[in-house]
Amino acid sequence: MSQFGSGQGRSHFGKRTSGFQDGGRPYMARMRRDEELSPSAMAFLEAQLGIKSERPSGSLDLTGCVPSASKGSEKYGEKPVAWIRIISYLVDSLIVGLPFAMLAWPAFVAEMDAPMVGPGGKVVGQVAGSAAGELVIWKYLLMYAVLRGIYSIALEASSLQATFGKMMCGLVVTNNEMGKPSLGGIIMRNTLGRLILNVIPFSIGYWMLAFNPQKKGLHDMMGGTLVCTKGTAPSETFSQVFA
Repeated sequence: MSQFGSGQGRSHFGKRTSGFQDGGRPYMARMRRDEELSPSAMAFLEAQLGIKSERPSGSLDLTGCVPSASKGSEKYGEKPVAWIRIISYLVDSLIVGLPFAMLAWPAFVAEMDAPMVGPGGKVVGQVAGSAAGELVIWKYLLMYAVLRGIYSIALEASSLQATFGKMMCGLVVTNNEMGKPSLGGIIMRNTLGRLILNVIPFSIGYWMLAFNPQKKGLHDMMGGTLVCTKGTAPSETFSQVFA
């Protein structure tokens, strides 16, 4: 049995006992070699007690091997949300839609004003107001949808885990465990998920946000994602280190 549980070094719940003996030298640093803790557990204790164990010169310092919440760029979720996502959606629509409209509008107008030529080369009207005009409208809507999908996938799959609209609202996209989502989940969410979401009548896929306990729309369910307020990384507990 480790001396942490016997002898003078024994600790009891509700009592404070000193972990230092013989002039303040850490007792844990003088444990016998066959009773030493794992490097990660030793590093955890050192970090918690604010001490530095004695190591022979040239030995490897494994303190930095303990996982830390401050390391890495992964964002964590705190609480799934619904209605504030409308604001982030509108912001993203402006960010993507305004530049697209400014660039595409001249070409769109030119195509809609183009004359329609019938048999014998006779002009029978304009594209606007005809079936050909509807095809032109759908073409530009599809171009916008593709651009919007690329924008969302690129940002949500990055270390940011959020579009600019979501970042302005303090939101991140996570997996079901409120950690970093997979690339496949993000792609599914913003392609097939969005397509089906907008095809279903009466916006049922959107209304699911209000009644789902995890505030998931249909595209979130298909991608295995959540949209949450930004939280902090779960800190490593004593039981996890000494398991």
